[in-house]
Amino acid sequence: MLEMLRYSRKILVPVLVFVLALAVSGCGGNGNGSAGKDNTESQAGYFVENNINVEYLDEELKNGSGEYLEISGLKDKDIEKSINEKIYAKYTELKEKKELPPYRGIKQMVNEGEEPQSCYVSVSLSANINNILSLCLYRSCSFNREEGRELYLSEEETLNIDLNTGNEISLEEVFADGVDYRDYINRYVEMESFSGADAELWYSEGDSNLKLTAPFKGIDAGQKFLISEYDGNIQLIFDYNNPEVYCENWSPVTFTVKMNENSALPYRFYDEKKCIYEDENISFRLIERPFDVNEAVDVYESFPVGDSGASADIRGLYYRDMSEPAFKLTESLLKTDRDITDKYKSESERLAAEYSMDNVPGYASYYVNTNRYGQFTNIITGFYADIYVGDEAAYTENRSRYYCFRGEEEKPLELSDIFVKDSDIKEIMIDAFMENYRIYIDGDYGEEIEKDEKIMRSYFEEAWEKINGFAVDGTSLMLSYDSLRPVTEKYFGTENIWVYEMFCENAEYKHLRAENLNIFETAN
Repeated sequence: MLEMLRYSRKILVPVLVFVLALAVSGCGGNGNGSAGKDNTESQAGYFVENNINVEYLDEELKNGSGEYLEISGLKDKDIEKSINEKIYAKYTELKEKKELPPYRGIKQMVNEGEEPQSCYVSVSLSANINNILSLCLYRSCSFNREEGRELYLSEEETLNIDLNTGNEISLEEVFADGVDYRDYINRYVEMESFSGADAELWYSEGDSNLKLTAPFKGIDAGQKFLISEYDGNIQLIFDYNNPEVYCENWSPVTFTVKMNENSALPYRFYDEKKCIYEDENISFRLIERPFDVNEAVDVYESFPVGDSGASADIRGLYYRDMSEPAFKLTESLLKTDRDITDKYKSESERLAAEYSMDNVPGYASYYVNTNRYGQFTNIITGFYADIYVGDEAAYTENRSRYYCFRGEEEKPLELSDIFVKDSDIKEIMIDAFMENYRIYIDGDYGEEIEKDEKIMRSYFEEAWEKINGFAVDGTSLMLSYDSLRPVTEKYFGTENIWVYEMFCENAEYKHLRAENLNIFETAN
């Protein structure tokens, strides 16, 4: 998040760890690309980040631009070379493509042989986990039309590679042994799609955007797919190869297939006993576990505040399938914290009187959101307010508070609950903040801020005392504070204040070091 260097950066991606010894014993990768289903007991539930470097390279095209990538960091340089050749060959094929993608009706809009006004081709990472590289290759073109309007069309190709061998991964290999992957996907599509004679109707219920203009014919062996680095789900790419799927504006449709226990990704391509990377240190990521959207409780209320014209709202999103203690706290926060507008109300009325105004425009919002990673459920609360007099902000306020539950435990966790016994938590956390700072100053914008490490450490020591809560996400601890702003202004004034506070907002697991944490012991 803090890395500002664009073209050469280490990609260290997702993870959830069950055996803590992995944190200090190096990484693995079986030579044949299949560790076998008997590894599910020891490895189910976590991803391991691939320790490769990814370099993005720009390229000028005839009527546009392109960006592709190259990897480095594998021990086997022949495999590394073959992977880079595959990526560039696929990218070249897409950028040099002359014919129009055969979407239904496209020839009525674009003349045969017509050159696009502009074109952009790119290669991007979808997943970089468990010795798997999943890449999306994207091409977008625009054509001039009457009255200055432009017509856009796009297409996607996918490339999924086993870093053990350099070979492409089939959709079948992503599924666990014994799963009829075609039947599973076809049933999933039929269940989650919307069909009807009128293809312009938009399916708005649930989380699917898949519209069918004819009965779904089912996928074939060449179905395009990507792997999601956050949860290991499959992203199917439907386009002109699936004519029964409605592709609005001649663009591919991405459709998510939730894998659950049907996935082979946690074990098939990764073997903890063998490391295929030059850098043998490994990092972990807790896997995001979405709640059931059918169990959602969506809260929204808007109301005036006082008699000065100011208004406020309260928003909440939580789920009945949360743990009972987390659910009850969320309900409580939404019901009892409505006095958060008291100061905002008094400030709006004070400013109305001070400026002899009947109406001081202002807005405030209090929100409560929830999410879940591994065994951890987070409750994120926040309040922000602005009151303007003319074009000037006469009053602003922004604060947050995080709560984190593990499993079915009755109370929110303290920081000491997620560190191993006798850890020097303060020193470990401040070291992680210092890493955030060093990464930033090594980037493109580092010249704008303080360079004295002694000053920064003193600032972090005082900031530490203001921590009031935390949340556990995929790669880091997210921190909330009481009254951090006065501490920041004491050290740095008001210029670039958000940058300094950003250093304190998270602490990545790789900087905290897994051997200091116990959050990976019960991550299934």
